[in-house]
Amino acid sequence: MARGRSIGSASAVAVALALTACGGGADIPENGPFGRTATTPVTSPAPTSEATAVPSASAAPAAPAAVDAALREAYRAASGEDGPIRWADEVASYVGGELVARLSADEAAAGGAWGGCPEGVAEYAGRACPVDPSLTLAALLDEGGSTEVVDGVPATIGCDRVTPPEVPASVASATVVPANADGAAADCFSAFGWTLFVDGRGRVVASSLVLSGP
Repeated sequence: MARGRSIGSASAVAVALALTACGGGADIPENGPFGRTATTPVTSPAPTSEATAVPSASAAPAAPAAVDAALREAYRAASGEDGPIRWADEVASYVGGELVARLSADEAAAGGAWGGCPEGVAEYAGRACPVDPSLTLAALLDEGGSTEVVDGVPATIGCDRVTPPEVPASVASATVVPANADGAAADCFSAFGWTLFVDGRGRVVASSLVLSGP
């Protein structure tokens, strides 16, 4: 596994990002989860006593800029570009290696359509469906956690081996995972990986969420 680049939630919040869709070239609304401008100041909410110890799709979302910063780092690692995330006209969304949705560039940038589950199941990896990568990441950051980015798709997430989806158009990928500052392995239930796959033009063509089961 390539060496990860750590992103603390506090430093990530200082970075407010503007993500634009490449399909129609339209501006993404500033109030979308992945659509804040670089001049919009955002502060991360302080963790509360109600926060759970396990990231989940039902947790209150972190400040969008903190989620943007982690996802932006994965995009930079996969594409080599420092600019805004560029989305393909159609973005495939995978959960647990299975295709759950196809999103337009605008839907991907707006961030509200990522939730899903493999067909025919009521829960995935011990979480009630649908699960959402942006809310899973937001829950970790809300609880004071931090992330790192690894190149490609990790062979394991928590206690589970990963079978990455086949994305023919992809030439590179990078994955956001929880950071383990002390080098210890993450526990089986809290680990996750959110992978971005980019094509030869530097556009995100697919997203994949893998959650480790209990």
